[in-house]
Amino acid sequence: MAHEPTQNLVEYCSANGINIHTAVQPKTVPGAGLGVYALKYIKSGEQLIHVPTRHIFTTANIPESFLSKSARKGIAVHAQLAAFFAFGSEQDLQQYRPWMATWPGLDDFVETMPIFWGYWAEQVLDKLGWTADIESMTDDHLPKRRRVSDKSSHGHGTNQRCIKTDGTDSASLKQPPFWLSPALSGNWHASRTLGSSLLGVMIEKLVGHMKSIVEALPDLHLIENNQQLTKFLHAWCQVNTRCFYYVPAPTSSKHKTKTKPPADPNEAMALCPFMDLFNHMAPPPPRDTFVSPTPNDTTQRPCKVRYTPTGFTVTTDSSIHPNHEILFSYGAHTNDALWLEYGFLLPNSTNTSDFILLDALILDTLQPLDESTLEDHGYLGNYTLHHDGSTCYRTEMVAWLLVLGRAKWRKVVEKSLDPEKACTAPTGKAKYKKTIVAWLERARGLAMENTTLLDEMGGDVLLEHFGTMAAVARVQRKSEEEKLETSRKRRGMCLARWAQISDMVERGIEKIEAEDQ
Repeated sequence: MAHEPTQNLVEYCSANGINIHTAVQPKTVPGAGLGVYALKYIKSGEQLIHVPTRHIFTTANIPESFLSKSARKGIAVHAQLAAFFAFGSEQDLQQYRPWMATWPGLDDFVETMPIFWGYWAEQVLDKLGWTADIESMTDDHLPKRRRVSDKSSHGHGTNQRCIKTDGTDSASLKQPPFWLSPALSGNWHASRTLGSSLLGVMIEKLVGHMKSIVEALPDLHLIENNQQLTKFLHAWCQVNTRCFYYVPAPTSSKHKTKTKPPADPNEAMALCPFMDLFNHMAPPPPRDTFVSPTPNDTTQRPCKVRYTPTGFTVTTDSSIHPNHEILFSYGAHTNDALWLEYGFLLPNSTNTSDFILLDALILDTLQPLDESTLEDHGYLGNYTLHHDGSTCYRTEMVAWLLVLGRAKWRKVVEKSLDPEKACTAPTGKAKYKKTIVAWLERARGLAMENTTLLDEMGGDVLLEHFGTMAAVARVQRKSEEEKLETSRKRRGMCLARWAQISDMVERGIEKIEAEDQ
């Protein structure tokens, strides 16, 4: 009887000197992928895993027979790693198979990562100049792997489509990218852009990586061959979702100077066996607000991840009870960034790093001279509403500009005066609060509009704009109902994010209106 992939991975780690705590076990949860769990009570401060430096996979592990040193120049680390795991020889990859067998399948990424959804996937193919018959594509060569958890409870297209809510659309129009969250699409609504989008940046990165591999390894026929394209996309997602920040430490006491980190932190990238099974937990609250869990309490802090010259270690930062999942933090990311990079959303209540940008809504209300004044003093843009409903100082300063006027506001900025004291009219604070509330009410209205559009979307439109692209999944072998189910799941993620945005906005309105009451 064949071993489970997780058991094979544990044996692989043991044989290669990767130390795993005896109370730690990877576990497959039906419908939720793989995670790491405690078999018994584990106290705070215990080391759970140590991956020696020799088993940290970097570009140094890629054989020169696959990609020469000269060919690597100008190719991003991410692209090099993806190319090797997609196209390396069976002889080179054989030793990593027990580890790779625990990685998620392509379908898992395609279902939850917006870069593979309809309009956005078309942007990738268009930028690659891909003209083959999309419906002929398949990824039958890929083994069906276990599902990755969505863990649910980081340039615009030139053609935008305006969809009617009755399920029909105009042939001359394109999909409105504002169905996704503003940070991903770059739009709050059809007429105002944020000026940038997380999805646009990711598309440019992916396309750039693929073009660099095409140039370095032309014999792969990466773009024109459907199976090669699918292989690379799969490996690219694996690296994107499973990498760790890594800068080599000194190899001996004679070389105490640390290796200088690259200017681009994305170039400081490595993969680690077993460590990539740990799922994400938002960064912890301050120590003075944290209470150690009781036997009936599942609260825990994310484990500490540390790199030393000997390798990576994971150590508990709180006690963990039997059968509880063990988590560490991928960093302080908004839910938009988590959705984009990993394909999941955290509950609003747990992600204290979440926020939304209000730039488009605020700049819509300003005169050109107001914008110039803000730019001259370094206050133009980057206006945030945080998960708890609090507005950032920059947002508040824009509101005071509209209350005080440009001349008086400049004096406040230059002399660091309290704007409330600079306000001579007794209604000044009331006008300030009303200004911010108006911006938030506009955000609330747009969230409701977009939610309604998504709710009323007809089946044909749902399939067209949230359906799986054949270029990146086995869509031609799926029934109509299966394709609809994928589309509904994607729409559900959009609705969930708009609900989170609405909650933040509501808390913001309540917080502003409650001031000085």
